[in-house]
Amino acid sequence: MHPIDRRLAPRKNLAVPLQFRITNINDAMMYRGLTTNLSEHGVHFTTEQTLALGAPVEMFLCVPQELTGRRIESVRCIGRVVRVEQGFEGNGTRGVGVQIEGFEEAVVSTRWSN
Repeated sequence: MHPIDRRLAPRKNLAVPLQFRITNINDAMMYRGLTTNLSEHGVHFTTEQTLALGAPVEMFLCVPQELTGRRIESVRCIGRVVRVEQGFEGNGTRGVGVQIEGFEEAVVSTRWSN
């Protein structure tokens, strides 16, 4: 018997670099990850960072044209960790599933040094 797929939107298998932070701790540290698949409602990525189930996260990534059907878009997503896989792909990273609760276009600022 196969498990029921509860995804609300189809996922695309895409490797896209992302940055994220855990928002319920007093630490503005940004961590890195790499998506394995993503959709409008969720993302799965690999990372070396330890995350707990239920942890709220803020993620920044560039959504490729393959997903949007338009130009590449920089987005900020907020979500909650719904899955953690230890030792993902046998290389010491973790697989993390995040349910996206909201997203918006990311504002990218450029700082000019004098």
